[in-house]
Amino acid sequence: VKKEGAGQVCLIGVVNSGKSTLLKDLTGVDVEIAPYEYTTTKPELGMMKYEDVWVQIIEIPSTFEPGFMSIVYNTDLIMILLDANKGLEKQRKELDEILNKRMIKTKRLYIITKQEIDLEKLKKQIWDNLGKIRVYTKTHGKKPEGKPIIFKTGATVEGVVGEVHKSFLKHFRYAKVWGKSVKFGGATVGLEHALAEKDVVERGWVLVKPAIE
Repeated sequence: VKKEGAGQVCLIGVVNSGKSTLLKDLTGVDVEIAPYEYTTTKPELGMMKYEDVWVQIIEIPSTFEPGFMSIVYNTDLIMILLDANKGLEKQRKELDEILNKRMIKTKRLYIITKQEIDLEKLKKQIWDNLGKIRVYTKTHGKKPEGKPIIFKTGATVEGVVGEVHKSFLKHFRYAKVWGKSVKFGGATVGLEHALAEKDVVERGWVLVKPAIE
């Protein structure tokens, strides 16, 4: 399955744990939902909108066939659904064993289904656990760009400058940053400065023109 959007999440759970229902609630995708077991026979996917980014959600059938589980190896987050009516610890142990036997070490987020779920809160939980941050760029005197650049947590200014244009790195002097990673807005930082979620980097101060030879 080709990764799309700002991140990818795989849904797993025992049979009839509510995976298809949650996938539909989060993404709006039209999937078959039925009370009998193994309704989902192949991976189903949809795109979840969270604020200004899209996240790919993939439901993995409860048969856990090797071909389907191969998708889980490369995903950003595994969301494990636990049916409140079937013994939470037993399900958790069973699903953890399925992942551990396959040496899948991806971060896991456990969700209890068959109860009311605050979808907006869950979307934020998913984003917070993806290990990604949004960084916005701007030019001097203008508002930040509406579309963020997505990086892994721990990304630095160097990554942003390289994303805008790698040639800028050669003549980089400093950047200005607004957001959680600095003590005050418009702080001057270097390439090694670690950025935080929703930081704004001013592009107009990134490049210093080379001297004329």
